[in-house]
Amino acid sequence: MKLLISLVVAINLIDFNYFQSADYRRSFELKEDGTLEPYPNDLLRLHFFEMPKFKNLEQNGKIVPNDRMAKWLGFLTNTDDTRWAEMAKQDPMLELSVEKLRLASMDPEI
Repeated sequence: MKLLISLVVAINLIDFNYFQSADYRRSFELKEDGTLEPYPNDLLRLHFFEMPKFKNLEQNGKIVPNDRMAKWLGFLTNTDDTRWAEMAKQDPMLELSVEKLRLASMDPEI
C-alpha cells in the first residue's frame, strides 16, 4: 500500500529583520538532526518573508514590476483601501482575490 502525502508549504510573514541577507525572502529545507539526512523537499517547504526589508525595497522602487510574489505580499499587507482597484488590475489572481475580499467584507468600496 502506497502512502499518499501532500506537499506542505509554510509561509511566514515576519515583521522584523532576522536574517543577515539583504534579500527579503528566504527558503529552507529540513535535515534530520543525527544523520543530516534531508527531509524530502517535495513534502515540506519553509518560506520566510521579512516585511521590513520588503517594505523598504518597495518604497525605494527596487522591486521588479512583474514580481508576482511581491504583488501578493503587497496585497496581504495592504492597509490603504484606495489601492484595491489598482492591485486588481495587476494580476488576474489578485483581481479574483480583491473580489473575494469585497464579498467577504460586504464593502462595495473595495
